[in-house]
Amino acid sequence: MGYDSIDAMNEFISGSYTMSEITDNAWDVAFDGNYVFINEELAKYNSLKLNDKIKLTSDDKDSHEFTIIGIFKENSDDEMTMFSNSANTIITNASAVINITNKNTDLKVNVNPTFIIDSYDNVEALQNEFYEKGLDENFILQTNEELATSGVSSIKNINSFVTTFLIMTLIIGGLVLLVINMINIRERKYEIGVLRTIGMSKLKVTMQFVLELLIIAFVSLLLGASIGAFSSKSVSNAILTNEINISNAKKEETFKNFGGDKMMGHGERNPMKGMGVPVVCAYDKIDAVVNFKVLIELLGIGLFLVLISSLASMISIERFSPLTILKERS
Repeated sequence: MGYDSIDAMNEFISGSYTMSEITDNAWDVAFDGNYVFINEELAKYNSLKLNDKIKLTSDDKDSHEFTIIGIFKENSDDEMTMFSNSANTIITNASAVINITNKNTDLKVNVNPTFIIDSYDNVEALQNEFYEKGLDENFILQTNEELATSGVSSIKNINSFVTTFLIMTLIIGGLVLLVINMINIRERKYEIGVLRTIGMSKLKVTMQFVLELLIIAFVSLLLGASIGAFSSKSVSNAILTNEINISNAKKEETFKNFGGDKMMGHGERNPMKGMGVPVVCAYDKIDAVVNFKVLIELLGIGLFLVLISSLASMISIERFSPLTILKERS
């Protein structure tokens, strides 16, 4: 039972497989030549260790010798079985598999070619090139978009958090403004009655209250924007630092699954490099600056909420009768 190294990578990335032992140069030679990774149960049962040779012999006596460069274990929660599902799994590279099948036509193999590109921005161009060169449109090219985009999950998480926080703030702020306006109108009912009695029209009384709200809202928005601009950089960097720590923890866990922590001098050699695992250069800080466009947008949203919440005062003033208000006051 065998896997191509590229196909088996997903098992290591997900944590299903973890390297128990590995040679120092394993990831330098793994993708070319007769080298294999075997399950530790298979190694223990056959008394095999690193750098031992194993020989695969077909029915027609054609033999192929492989060198063990890594021993892995399966992280399975199934304790009911004596052996893991991958107990007989031997992982090698596509070149070795093709070399075996070319010498024995009775063997059937399904090869799924995998291409590794340096930038995800080139994925669409690569797909188009395949079809332009004659690939039948009935064939589907699969990409590891989810894995590639996970490299920028830190920024996406921050964006999602900020967006959710903004929406919740707007909803709660609108409700609070509506309640405050209703209380304000209730407390100033006598004042409204006096203004209406001396001849001020409903429209002028309403505009006076709305103008008061707009002035207070404008000053509050300026203060809020100033405080936000001052604290946004430190808050953004604190959130980013937390996301980077989470991302680094996942990266370190994957690094260990590939056996990087067991390789001598692995600091100069990344076992995940060129294996479909996204390499991300993280920014450890953000120069968060609230520009003029953002201030205008915040001001517009704030004033819109004030106008919506002032509908309560407009409706109340239109329904008030000055004589009734003064009579209740007396």
